[in-house]
Amino acid sequence: MRIPILTFGAIASILTINLVMADTVVTSRNYVDTQDALKQDKITAGTTGNVVLYNGTQNGQTQFSERAIYDGTNDYDETTDANKLITAGAVDGMVGDVYDYVDDEISNIPAPELPTGNPDYVVTYDENGDIGGERGIYDLTNEYEYGQYDASTDASKLVTTGTLHYLPEARVTKKWCYQYTQNMPATDENCLLWKLVDYPIRAIQCNVDSDCYNLLPGCDYPTGGECNHGMCVCGE
Repeated sequence: MRIPILTFGAIASILTINLVMADTVVTSRNYVDTQDALKQDKITAGTTGNVVLYNGTQNGQTQFSERAIYDGTNDYDETTDANKLITAGAVDGMVGDVYDYVDDEISNIPAPELPTGNPDYVVTYDENGDIGGERGIYDLTNEYEYGQYDASTDASKLVTTGTLHYLPEARVTKKWCYQYTQNMPATDENCLLWKLVDYPIRAIQCNVDSDCYNLLPGCDYPTGGECNHGMCVCGE
């Protein structure tokens, strides 16, 4: 019986085949397709310079689209540029153009012609609501200036509050009971002696109580008259 003798090369080949078979797994096509489906598709080619946009998913795969950029190099065209993304430089240029346009328009607006009139007069409106007139101001600084009043020129002027204090006073005669019937109510029916008193009337009679001194002789002594909101009244 002959025993075959293997050469060294044959032994090495057998060992190599056994090792490869031990580390290799034979897969099916279905397995390969399933694993391949889990891989992300590469981003599709697009237009140079455009921005890549995510566009949702389809069959578990992310989809991509693109958007162009408007940088202001060319004049804006609404039909082709409306959907583009704009650069900060282009925005700045547009804003500058707007400001320049506004400045030009404002500079071309003629300055309004304001009406002129007399110094220290009050401006009035006409029947159309436009500035169409003026009125003077009648202002007295002391009681002696009233003698300078001229009805032909001063009648339509507006009067200051200070002027009212210096207007000439008018006087009316008021009766004041000097003595009543003893132990009877102080009524007109029980008055024994009447005293007629000239009572001054002015638009504004006083500023302080002292302005009312001897102005109302009918007031009880010693309180006399008191200044109440510009009018002299008898004090309590």
